[in-house]
Amino acid sequence: MCPLLCCWRKANILSLSPFFLYRMITRFIEDFYRLKDTNRAEREVLTEFLNSTDGMVTVDDYKVLLEDAGFNVVMQDFSASYRQYTYNRWADWANNRVKYEQLYGKGNYLGWLGQSRTTKQLCCDFGVMAGGYFLARKPGKSAY
Repeated sequence: MCPLLCCWRKANILSLSPFFLYRMITRFIEDFYRLKDTNRAEREVLTEFLNSTDGMVTVDDYKVLLEDAGFNVVMQDFSASYRQYTYNRWADWANNRVKYEQLYGKGNYLGWLGQSRTTKQLCCDFGVMAGGYFLARKPGKSAY
């Protein structure tokens, strides 16, 4: 499970102080999510990206988790624009090696190139990962 989601579990929401709960009535969350079940090759790349074998939640899992915590959820998918962004970022790093090695050093350049290649694979080549945001509103009035 995505670490960000841990704070949205129902038990955690219900155990918060009234003042903090008031402040949590509306939340905007932007994050990555998984679009589909993965095959072995896709899982290996996703595990490398997450540096974990826990996997990544699906957009439906994400929405249900927020709804179970009592939020009304509106989701905006920006997968197409993020897919293009990840491709362009990878192409920029791949085509400007000298520039980025001079700016950041060879080791950092190779690290960022690898990260951009991995996100391009997940978003463009495999279609496994996407981005979006959730607007989560807690119904009811505050005490303040």
